[in-house]
Formats: sequence, structure tokens, C-alpha cells
Amino acid sequence: MNELILQIGLAGKLVLIVLLFFSVSTWAIIIQKLLYLRTSEAQTRRFMNIFSSSNNLTSIYAHSKSLDESHLARLYVVGYNALRGFQRESRDDNPTSGTARKSGVGITPKEVQVITRTIMVKANQEMITFEKYLIFLATAGSATPFIGLFGTVWGVMNAFRGLGMRTTASIGAVAPGISEALIATAAGLAVAIPAVISYNYYINKAKVVGSEMDNFNTEFVSIVERNFVKEY
Repeated sequence: MNELILQIGLAGKLVLIVLLFFSVSTWAIIIQKLLYLRTSEAQTRRFMNIFSSSNNLTSIYAHSKSLDESHLARLYVVGYNALRGFQRESRDDNPTSGTARKSGVGITPKEVQVITRTIMVKANQEMITFEKYLIFLATAGSATPFIGLFGTVWGVMNAFRGLGMRTTASIGAVAPGISEALIATAAGLAVAIPAVISYNYYINKAKVVGSEMDNFNTEFVSIVERNFVKEY
């Protein structure tokens, strides 16, 4: 195999270098995303256990700040900070107000809508971060087979051109050149297959993460409405 690669022409070697770049980058993205998902899912499970078993929002907030790899914990931190911000404003504007609830100073329905939008903006940012570099996997999966095919076609052309210069034509004379050319196709497929599989896997994970964040946003806002909205 090494001898075949060394015998490949300049164009074929350039093709293999491009495919090597795609391969290294693809596997770097796959491993980075896999490690991130493993940590994020573990911390998200811990956060949800805390969130579902505690009624103390401040305690949940304290735990959330240590679970900074969990997308739901980060949403909670943003939502909690927005809630506390409105409560501080309400307390400062109405220091003697009788609308404070057991769980804190009340807020208005309009402020709940602002909290909802704040969490949604954060959720969109989380999705952008999660989907970062996935377009590279899609590009690698769709482009590398054609890059490899280009290398193969170029190599086959050179093989037949060399055959035409010989006085005698035989399969033995053209076979080495064709086998060298086919290396590019094999290399292109070796890059494309894991790229496509991992892209589909991570896109499916992104849909799951998006659904989790939507559901959490709804649940958090429901808690805020039940416990913090002012009664008139």
C-alpha cells in the first residue's frame, strides 16, 4: 500500500492530502462532540434530578452554576437571573408593597413574557453552539466521494495514456496504474462514511436537545406564573 501511494502522481497526491485534511478534521469534530455530549448528558441528568426534587429556586440555582456543561442548567441560570432582576426592580419601586409572595416579590405577566423570551434566546444560542461544525461534517460527507472520484479518474487517464505509449498492450501493464487510482476513491469513501453517519447522529441529538430546552422553558415559566405573578 505504501509503495502504491508513493507511486501516485502529483495530482493524486494532492487529492490524498485534501482527503487527509477532511479526515483529520472530521474525526476531531466527531470526538469533540462525543465528549461534549457525554459530559452534557450526565450533568443534565443531575440537574433534572435536583430540579424535580427541590422547591427552592435559590438552591437549584447554586447547584446549576456548578453544572456549566448542562444546557438545561444554563437555561435555568438565565431564567433565574431574569426573575430575580425583575423582583429587585419590583422591590425597589414598591418597598412597602403588599404583593410579595411567600416565594419572593411578585412580577407582572408582561415580565413573565420577557423571561420566556430571554430563555428562548439562550436556547437558540445553545443550539447554535451545539450545531457548530456540523455543516463541515455534511460537507465532508457529500464532497469527499467526488474528490476521491476525481483522483481516480485522473489516475485512470494517466494509466491509459501510459498504456498508449507502449508498443504492447496488456492488462498487466495497465493494472498497477488503475489500482493506484482507485486508492483515491477508497480514501474518499473512508472519509465520507463516518462523516455522514456522525452528521445524522448529531443532527438527531440536536433535535432532542431542542425539544428538551422547549419543554424546560415551558416548565420553568409555569413555575414562575404559579408562584411569582402578582395577583390583582
